[in-house]
Parts: sequence; structure tokens; C-alpha cells
Amino acid sequence: MDADIDPSSFDLVVVGTGLPESIIAGAAAQAGKTVLHLDPADNYGSHWATLQLDTFVEWAKRGGATAPLKYGSDGPDSGTNPTQAPTASACPTMESELEVVPLAASAPIFSDFALQVGDAATHLANCVLPPGVEAPKKYGVDLAGPRLALASGAVIDLLIQCGAHNYLEFKAVEGSFTWRNGQLEPVPSSRADVFKSRSLSLVEKRHLTKFFKLVTESNIERDPSDGGDSVSEEDLDMAFGALLTKHNLPPSIRQSLLYSVALLTHDQDSGPAVTAREGLRAITAYLHSVGRFGPGVGAFLYPLYGSGELPQAFCRIAAVKGALYVLRRGVRALLLDKASRRLRGVVTTTGQSLRTSKLVSGPGLLESLPKAETQAESLGTIPLELYNGTTTPSEERFIARFVCITDTPLTPGQSNILVTFPSGSLSMALPAHPVRVFQAGESAAVAPAGRFLVQVSTIGSEGRSAREDLQPVAEALFETRGDADEESGQGEEASNRALEATDEQGASRGTREAGGVGERIEQTGSDTAGNGGRPAEENGSFSSGLGAASPEPNSGPTPSPFNADVPGSGVAAEAGISGTDGQQVRTVDGANSDGAAAQTSEFRKPRLLWCVYFKQRVAAGQELAEGDIYVCGSPDESLTYGHVAEEAETAFKRLFPDLPYYPPQAPEPEEAPDEDEAAE
Repeated sequence: MDADIDPSSFDLVVVGTGLPESIIAGAAAQAGKTVLHLDPADNYGSHWATLQLDTFVEWAKRGGATAPLKYGSDGPDSGTNPTQAPTASACPTMESELEVVPLAASAPIFSDFALQVGDAATHLANCVLPPGVEAPKKYGVDLAGPRLALASGAVIDLLIQCGAHNYLEFKAVEGSFTWRNGQLEPVPSSRADVFKSRSLSLVEKRHLTKFFKLVTESNIERDPSDGGDSVSEEDLDMAFGALLTKHNLPPSIRQSLLYSVALLTHDQDSGPAVTAREGLRAITAYLHSVGRFGPGVGAFLYPLYGSGELPQAFCRIAAVKGALYVLRRGVRALLLDKASRRLRGVVTTTGQSLRTSKLVSGPGLLESLPKAETQAESLGTIPLELYNGTTTPSEERFIARFVCITDTPLTPGQSNILVTFPSGSLSMALPAHPVRVFQAGESAAVAPAGRFLVQVSTIGSEGRSAREDLQPVAEALFETRGDADEESGQGEEASNRALEATDEQGASRGTREAGGVGERIEQTGSDTAGNGGRPAEENGSFSSGLGAASPEPNSGPTPSPFNADVPGSGVAAEAGISGTDGQQVRTVDGANSDGAAAQTSEFRKPRLLWCVYFKQRVAAGQELAEGDIYVCGSPDESLTYGHVAEEAETAFKRLFPDLPYYPPQAPEPEEAPDEDEAAE
């Protein structure tokens, strides 16, 4: 029997433990509000979760839905139908002036699942892990992957500011590459990287170095009349691609800058082009990320055990501040004031009514708009009048994703790397937009030894399946034939050499824990959530006393790799410790500066052992009921988390305009010396 939640009144109810919902819950709890955080699933993360491979397969077989909920006190056969509107008998505490507005799930977020084992496609219902894919609990699959954090990005700053970084460890991404002419070319991110490149002529190197120096030394917000190297307003308003052409950068470098450095997600030739102002801001953020947490550490960080650790860290912040967590429970109806139409409470999936004036939800519960002609008959949609006039749903779009397991790394000796396919890099074949590929291995704790987990995504094409969109990428990167080694003449010896190189590097870096801020926080509870090998608390409770050390104040801007000689390669001894700006984030090893020192060599395809394609609908965030309700957006096509941090902050300030948003935490007072020490 599911016990009622006590107390039954909260300042904020949050449904879903995705990243934006968890950030908002943490901010509200830290500001002193009473917070109830629910999730219909039995694991943390919602659409941002990291699942063990066997859990991921079951999730995919359900079409990307959470496990079926039990309604009523005795399960689904108790007579409580989840498709029926709650009544006064189901809500005994409901007052006469409140109206019950029933809810139901909107269109699915995930769809179009397709399984491939080797070179054979098969139905997902028949999914059996093939030989070579053992130990499924050692894999961690990010539902929103690939997703990386910029070292100077908003999420890293927020983690440090609120103390959530104490609950995380990061891996520095070892290499960033651009696909060009059938090869992986390193992305230059420092002066040393540019001049070590073998693919650029001396003239091209000079043009690129001059452009990077202009970006890092100029302030794009500064008035050009102030002097210096500020870019003119005329140049800032032009298309970013046109600005790169104006600086004599060849097409290959422009492609790398647009999609591997500025991280643009849309084709800049056929679609809406970003302005030079936006592009320069993106490049500045990238360059300031390189070396922030030590020489040799690149621009990107990846959470150990997967990106699903990020929402859990913010949930811990909320729990420490008193938030109540309950899994396997959601919301099935709203309680609205009949006169004002303002939110006054919610009804849970167990039939309990709770008082609250603010509600935050993840996508898939409240964000569907009703059609005017069927509004009165449509069960599970929000009346159109609840939507603020200034908020309209965005045009529907999809992201094509696939997850695969390989037997060797894409680049010898590098376990965790990023590969970008610029638009048109596959001889104008699909996909039409840039493609992100992230490979991670044992050192990131998302795959067992000798296996690599690769996650791929791009903006989906209208009318095409995820497999149709991404199969050209799979064919370019991976060998799907079971007898590929024999046919190519490479044999097992070549694979073993690649694995040995990776294992040696992982043994020297990934098996030790670096020093840093505080000790590693160990979670307690049974491992029922499938969170990439990391156990999550089954009942939502957290261990008390999880204090967070306050970060050191920012001592100034991050030195640019083009104002100081930042090495393009090498491993930091205790990488990811203190950054060059005095801030701290734990990483478990260092890496070269995005792998740019590694030179292009003959590309050998890893063998694809197992793969699942699927599509994800992009749902935009929505504000409802005069600001009483906010529905967070789903993961989008971005590689980094900047938009998530921005959305969460905006939503919190609309919900609680008079409260501070994650104010810097005061350092813990030092213990006074005892009398004996004072006497000495």
C-alpha cells in the first residue's frame, strides 16, 4: 500500500527529476521554500537519466515510457482507472470552491525505435544482447546523449556556486575531432595545436592564429570608438560564416569553427544563419574552457557514471535543504480555484490531494495544447485559458539518436572523444545538419573493459526515421560485418593493440582518484534505478550531513590559450583540481587539449556489435496559469547544457520573483582552537 505524503501542503511541487526540474527544486529549497519532488519512474533523471544497458533495453521496448504506475492502493485492479477524472470521493480534502482538471500524458517524447545487431536489423521486442556484449550493468546509456559540459559553461559555474560539485566527478574529454574526407582531424584549441597541425598550410595557420587572437583579445560588447581590436558593429551583424570568409579562412577551417568550436546545431548554408556576434560569443566560451581546470585539460567535461549524475547532484542539494522526494508517484489532476483559475493544489496518482500554489513539471505531462474544437472532450489536456497569451508552443521537431557498442576505440589510445560531422561532410548525404558523436569507455564508468559506448545525435529530417538519418554516419564510422577483420586483413592483433593502448592509458589515469574538493560522496540504498552503475535511493531520501564546501571566489577572467602557451598535449598530474580562475571541480584525470596534438592518421573502423536507433521529440518549455505552473522543455539538439541552465533560472525567477536564485554559499566557519591549543 502506498502511504500518503505528510505534510500535505508545499510551496512548490515538482514532477519529474530531469535536469531543469532538479535545478529549480534545488534553488527553491535553498531559498527556504518547502518542496515536494515527485517522479512517476523508479529512478532519477527522467528524460535526462543514465540507464544501465538492460534497463535501457526494457525502456526501449516500452517505447521510451516509464514503467507502468500502480493506481489506487492495491494496484491496477483496484478499480481506480488512470484515464478517469478524479472525483470528490477520490479527493476527500478537496474544498467546494476547487475544480478538478484531469491530466494525461501528451504525445510520446521518444519513438521510432530500431535495433541493429552487427549488420542485421531486427525487431526490438526480440532484443537479446549478442556475444561480446556482456555485463549489461556496467554500461551507462544517456537518454539525452551525447551531452557534454563546457568547462567555462553555466552549469559548471552553477555546480560550484551551489556546492553540487561535491557530489560529482568529471572526466576530461581526451580529444575533439572533425570528420573530413574520411578522416578524423583534430580540432585546434591553442596556439600550439594550430602550429602542430599537418593539415594546414603555413598561411592558413597564420590566418587562424590571427583570428583566434582577435576573438580572445577583443570585447564584442565594447564600443568600437574606444579603440583596440573590437569587431565593428557592421561585422557583428553579418552572418558568422561570412565573417570567417572575410578573415581568409578556408572552407575546411570554417566548417571546424562553425560546428566543432562554436558548436552550432543547424546547417549554416541552407538554414537560418547565426550572426557573427552569436558565433564569436560561442567561440570565446570554448576557448575560455580550454585549460580552465589545469594545463592539458580540454574544453569539455563528462560526468563519471554518465550525464544522469547531474540532476541527481541538484536533487541532493534540495534534499539537504529539506525537500521531500517520492519516486513512483506522479500527478494526475490539478486543483484550480473556480473563480480565479489559479492553481491551488494537485492530485497524485494514488488519489491524494495536496495543497500547493506552484507546480513545475517535466515534459510529457502538461505541455500538450488542446485543439479548440475538441477541448471540452479531450481528457488529459490543459484548458487553453491556462496558457499565458505571451507563450505559444514552438514548431514541433525531432532529434534522431542512436546508441551503439563497439569493440575498439575510434582513435587508438583515446577512450573518451567527441567527433563532429559538419553539414555536408558525407558527400551531401543525409543527415542535413551537423552530427555529434561521443565515445566513452571504462575510464568514464559507462562501459566495461574492452568495450566502448558511442552515442550519436542530429536534428531529424522530416518524414524520415532515425535510422535513415543516421545510417550514413554509422557506415562511415563503423564496420558492421562480423567477418570484417578477416576481410580487411587486420585480424585480432590490430584490435588487441588498440585495446592494450587504451587499457594502459586507462590504468595510469582512470583507476586513481584525483585530489580535489572534499571526499567522494558514496550513495546508499539498493540499486534498483539502473543509473549507469551508480545506486540511487529507492525512496528518495538522502543521507544527512552532505555538506558542501564553498568554492573560492573567482579571481578574474580565464587566460586565453592564445595569450599564453597552453600545451596542446600531456596529462595533468592531478587533473581537474583548481582551475586557473580559482574555482574547483573534481575530475579523475587530465587529457590533452581536446586531442588536437594527436595528428590525423589512417582511420580504422571499429566493429559495431549492437545498436539502437530512436527519435526524440523536442518539447519547448511552457508557462501556464498566470505563472503558477511551468513545464520544462525536453532535451534539445545542443551538445552542452547552457540552454538548460538558462531555462531553469528564467523559470525560477518567474515562479518566485522575490527570491534569490542560488546565492553564493557562505564558507563554513573555522573551528575555534580549544584551550590547550590556544595556550600553546
